[in-house]
Formats: sequence, structure tokens, C-alpha cells
Amino acid sequence: MQIHQLSLTYDEIEDRILLRVNTTDESEALFWFTRRMTFHILPTLPQVLAEQMALTAPMNTPMHSELVKGLFGELMGQELLQRSDFSTPYKSAIHSLTEGRPLLVTEIHLETQKNGHTLCVLSDRPADPQLKRSFQLHLTPQLLRGLLHLLEEVLPKSGWQAPIKAHKPDGSAALQSLPKGLLN
Repeated sequence: MQIHQLSLTYDEIEDRILLRVNTTDESEALFWFTRRMTFHILPTLPQVLAEQMALTAPMNTPMHSELVKGLFGELMGQELLQRSDFSTPYKSAIHSLTEGRPLLVTEIHLETQKNGHTLCVLSDRPADPQLKRSFQLHLTPQLLRGLLHLLEEVLPKSGWQAPIKAHKPDGSAALQSLPKGLLN
């Protein structure tokens, strides 16, 4: 499946992030990311992008340390971001690969391949193991950088980064001060 477009939106009612993947053959896959899974994968994505950049760097580019690899990855990531198209609206596809309902992501496996792409396997874990669904996404460096950018844009809308206080200064419960939808 070759990816054509990615879209991330926050659903306040579900209190989840919806990843929509549109393919070149007009198919679409939908994935729910919970707060836990989002914060599980978020720190890993820049590291994976840096690995991708190091693999695709010209042979004469020295990558002596993780710091150099990270800086090079950030610089190249900014270049990839500038070449990405974020102005074209996401177009829903005709054929649904997830049967019209999003897969609730409970497992994520990322593997950087020798060609500089990343294999991303998204799976769920339903009560009945025979109903397990799993999808493989092949992310180029440009797609991975775009995904990271979309995550950076959607996270503030979720309110997930807001600090949570257990009590007000007067000692009463502070549930009313929690961001809307955080308890879902």
C-alpha cells in the first residue's frame, strides 16, 4: 500500500486522535490513537527520523555521534517539511481497508529499513485474538516528518499536555479544572 495522504484530527468525544491514511489506489485506513499510545510513540519518531536521515545521507557525511545524527536529522527534516504539501485538503477514499471503523492501536512496531524507509506496523488487541487486525505502513522520511508535524499540530487541540492538579489550593477537588474530555 503506497501512501498518498495522511491526516490527523483530534476527536473530543472519543478523546482520541484519528489517523487517516489515503493510498494511491484510493483506499483508506483509519486508526485511533489513545493518549497513552500517542505519548508512547511521540519520543520515538524523531529518533527514527534521525536514523532514516543517517541512512539516506550522502556517503561522505560523517555521523560520528548521536548528537550529529540528531542535528543532521533535524536539518534534513526541516527541508522535507518545506517540500511537503499541507495545503491540499484530505480526500476520503472510496474503499475502506479498516471496514469503515478505525483500528484502535494497542501495539506499534517501528523498524528502520536499509533503504531509509520505516516499516510501521499498527495492531489492535481485541478480546477475541482471531479478530486481531494489523496494518503495515511504509513511511518514507518525508511521510514520517509530515506525520510528526501533524502530531505537533494536533496535540495542543487535545489538551493532553495540560498539567493536572489533584486539588485546588483550598483542598477541594479540582475535577472541574481538568481539560474537557480528559477523563474519557
